[in-house]
Amino acid sequence: MEPPPPPNELPELCERLQRDAQAEGVLVLGAEGELVGHSGDLGRLPDAAVDAVADLVADVLQGAARHELQDGDDLVAEIGELQACAASLGERAALVVVFDSSSTLALVRLRMKRARELLLRSLDAR
Repeated sequence: MEPPPPPNELPELCERLQRDAQAEGVLVLGAEGELVGHSGDLGRLPDAAVDAVADLVADVLQGAARHELQDGDDLVAEIGELQACAASLGERAALVVVFDSSSTLALVRLRMKRARELLLRSLDAR
């Protein structure tokens, strides 16, 4: 008899990253743009922010697929009073952290770097 699969840790990891980075929200999006995991009340983001995040994710996923972005490289977009930082999780997913002035880009990058390995392991377990 096979052991049960490990529980999906993505929601917990996203919540921890959101809290540690003092962010508005965290998204993990698959290679096709599907939402794989998230944290925060992202439904209240303005349409311009949603569009900017979508463009950022597309750029990150394309850059990773073409090997233009190395592990740990990220792209940043300013969206009014918000910023979004996105990095690839291999070629199969992208991590996006949306934050405001209560956090800093340096803190967000540090927390993303620390969370990356755990997120990759969680994606592998799916």
